[in-house]
Amino acid sequence: MPAIGSKITLSSAASSSGIAIADIDLIKGAFYTVAEYDMLADIPTQRLSNGQIVWVEDAGATYQLAITLANPPITFVDTYTWTEFTGFSGGGGGGTGDITAVIAGDGLTDGGFSGNVTVNVGAGNGISVAANDVSLNTGSNHFINGVIDLSIFQQTGSYYSTTNELQVTGSLTLRKDDSGDALSIYSGSVKTFGISENGIITMVTQSTTPSAVVGGMYLDSNYNLFIGQE
Repeated sequence: MPAIGSKITLSSAASSSGIAIADIDLIKGAFYTVAEYDMLADIPTQRLSNGQIVWVEDAGATYQLAITLANPPITFVDTYTWTEFTGFSGGGGGGTGDITAVIAGDGLTDGGFSGNVTVNVGAGNGISVAANDVSLNTGSNHFINGVIDLSIFQQTGSYYSTTNELQVTGSLTLRKDDSGDALSIYSGSVKTFGISENGIITMVTQSTTPSAVVGGMYLDSNYNLFIGQE
């Protein structure tokens, strides 16, 4: 008869496939263990069964799995939930003893399985965490570089300005509800053109006759209006 060694070794393809080799209830003495609580989420789902119990080394406790099957159209994937198993020590399970672990969920850090433990908020980029609040750090490089520096307009004193080239492919509407010009065009500190809130066009007077531009207009110092033509 062919001899079988003390251990059957799987090929690399079989060991990495995630497929269960056999049901655990058919293997004498089988018991699944992981080193850390977070590693429960790394167990391939093909190797998990509802009600399965796993020993977690860093917690010093066993955890039992509850599988909630997908229920379309409400849910489309199975849900795997681990809770501490107390059946070994409590006789009937579900006792009312002290909490034995505080696990940090998404966005949290720390926690522990014994003693006085604290769960803290994980301060990500642009997030400030204080004793009694969590806030957006608008002075952080992450916020400035990612939000303010990438915006089209930058605040300069009491107004917003941009050096970007703006292009409008649709219609453009300017609305002015307060006093003052709805549109002003400056050359340096001199306003050369404007449209008032009442729709009145204003132009700067020219002391020197500029070069004629077809269709262009200019206003001389005597308030004579000239229109360029071919």
